[in-house]
Amino acid sequence: MHACKVSIVSGEILERLKQRLQESQGFHSYGQIQQWLVGEFKLNIAYKTVYELVRYRIGAKLKVPRTRCTKQHPQSLSHFKKKLPRFIQKCLNFDSAQCGRKCDTLKQAKR
Repeated sequence: MHACKVSIVSGEILERLKQRLQESQGFHSYGQIQQWLVGEFKLNIAYKTVYELVRYRIGAKLKVPRTRCTKQHPQSLSHFKKKLPRFIQKCLNFDSAQCGRKCDTLKQAKR
């Protein structure tokens, strides 16, 4: 914010907005924040101003869930979650030197 500009949103309004952004429901769009500011405080603020206020001055992000694939199977997801820790552990314990010896042995056996 420039030194000569006076912020429209400050004090109690800014604190209430911060609190609302931290709630689990939060806001799903900057347009929704605009509507909330008009409804609660009779403040009609441009979309760009709301965006800059939330992202840069407050440093918050909107709580928007990622979309899921409609073809995703619940069984596949639970199987993946069950097997993932074991797979990660195997990757962490991977010894490339030992693999190199095994690979060389396999190559010689195929000849």
